[in-house]
Amino acid sequence: MSEVGEASATITDARNRIDDEAVAWVERSDREDWTSNDQAEFDAWLSQSDAHMVAFLRVESRWRRADRLAALRGSVGPGAPVISRRGGGILSRLVAGAAVVLVLSGGWFALSRSKTPLTHYATTIGGHKPIKFSDGTQAELNTDSQIRVRFDAHSRTVWVDKGESFFQVAHNADRPFVVFVGSERVTDLGTKFTVSRLSDRVRVALIEGRAEIDVPDRPEISKKVLVPGDVAVATATSLSVTKQTLRDIRDDLAWRRGLLILNHTMLADAAAQMNRYNERKIIIADTAAAQQRIDGTFPANNVDLFGRVARNILGLRVTQSGNDIVISR
Repeated sequence: MSEVGEASATITDARNRIDDEAVAWVERSDREDWTSNDQAEFDAWLSQSDAHMVAFLRVESRWRRADRLAALRGSVGPGAPVISRRGGGILSRLVAGAAVVLVLSGGWFALSRSKTPLTHYATTIGGHKPIKFSDGTQAELNTDSQIRVRFDAHSRTVWVDKGESFFQVAHNADRPFVVFVGSERVTDLGTKFTVSRLSDRVRVALIEGRAEIDVPDRPEISKKVLVPGDVAVATATSLSVTKQTLRDIRDDLAWRRGLLILNHTMLADAAAQMNRYNERKIIIADTAAAQQRIDGTFPANNVDLFGRVARNILGLRVTQSGNDIVISR
């Protein structure tokens, strides 16, 4: 073999080795038994070469899009691994193409080289967790949510792996506050906003401040500027912005007080919202009942009250099925 051929083979072997290592890290990082020692090893591997970071992101993105991680996915626990792809193959495929970017993108290279350990926060079904960071930024996790946080001298980075979070960010132009939702990115300029990763979409609602949102991987989708009251929704194929009153957005944030505010909401949608907060489920048994509309403010954890309103106000039939409540016409 010629010297050129040998050099080419060596480069190929090195790339294959790095790809194999990246695959191993993607698999390993999705396990429940992830430890601080694993995190330290992972950070050390990333810091060895930019090629490691590139390979890891490439492998993770391809596997997520192909839904091949379903076979590796374990049960969700408070010790969520460093890179979480839980939430179902459909969600993974759709969210993968839905890049959400608010202005001042930056800090990624500093992040990739950072050796600061990640801190994990999570809530169970029905849980709520307020968090105050050292820089004065505040966050709140809604029910059944998971985030990972890494603050260092150059950047402040949060991964929303699951569920819904509210952020009130202390502005610092020298340390951008970046939220990743899957491979997507939200960068804040000192505003209040919510980020949710639910069902088949990523949703960002802006309460205060001003921001620009675009999809870097989809240049055909035009950039949009968000102002208070704007709600951006991203899927694999689209990015749209709609307007809500600030009152409506604040009503959506009633979960921070343990409440759900329903405004002429279809019963099926209202039940789905209640079910996010409770192990006991509300089952809407037929289309006629599902299409009924309901109004009111409900404690998020009180499915019995919801059932009584359906029976006494809407005139529907309410029965028990095991521990669940069944509502029908």
